[in-house]
Amino acid sequence: MCIRDSYRDVATRTAWHKTGVPFYTSEDMKQWPGYLRTETDGLKLYDSSNALRVLAGSWLEGLIRNYGIKVIEGELYGSFISTGTEDSNISCIKLYNEQLNGVLSQFGGTGTEILRLTSSGDEAIFKFLPEERYGAGMAVVALGAGNKLYLYGYNGIILSGDTSVTGSLSCTGQKPAMQTTKNYGLRYMYATEAPELVYYDRGVANLINGECTINLDPIYLECIEPDTELTPWQIWVQCYGENDVYVSETGTNYFKVKERNGGTSNNRVVWKHEAIRNGYAGIRLMEVTD
Repeated sequence: MCIRDSYRDVATRTAWHKTGVPFYTSEDMKQWPGYLRTETDGLKLYDSSNALRVLAGSWLEGLIRNYGIKVIEGELYGSFISTGTEDSNISCIKLYNEQLNGVLSQFGGTGTEILRLTSSGDEAIFKFLPEERYGAGMAVVALGAGNKLYLYGYNGIILSGDTSVTGSLSCTGQKPAMQTTKNYGLRYMYATEAPELVYYDRGVANLINGECTINLDPIYLECIEPDTELTPWQIWVQCYGENDVYVSETGTNYFKVKERNGGTSNNRVVWKHEAIRNGYAGIRLMEVTD
């Protein structure tokens, strides 16, 4: 670098200082990534377009002056970061490394760790703490191998509000409905389980001179497989009276009921129709694989 390239007369240099213009030793240095300035509110780093990128000092937010380090559209690296004071865990969040795993912990008002996000191998784990309160090793959420999401509840998991599941839902325990009663509180009612995926409809009809026709609900028909050798319909009928009844005929959308022994009564008949769920023919006692 030549002296003549960096020299500026006294008036120019004085004007630079008065206006706060950064001082370059040469015109070529303006192409560098940025420059550093010490100002009344801190040490500031500007980029080559004079935009502030880092401030170590203080700044105003409304009427409040904050102190610290501000990185604007940049990156920040550290092995330990805390939102609290240096010697306290009260109501703060800490980010640090533990046994080569990154850990994000939240501490409560008494300084007790209450939440922890960490990992084990390729599995991300979110825990409620302390363990003496919730149970040893209770992980609320874990993302494991095969991108499977696991939920663990030491004393159970409670979902509030309407819950929709896209895909299959399975469990190793009970699947009851909770029914409120007037005189006996909340009681469990259990769903019927079967080796196949079946739907059923039911109803009540009256015989007229010993016979009647049951027309199946068109919406229900679109939910079930048709009556075939692979997916046969199963129909149960019973009469409120002395004579028995039977299914005398089936169609694509109906079945007929007749009273036995040539009966001609107008008795009431109850019926139940069962069929395979549409799209699930041939599935029976599926093997469970993890």
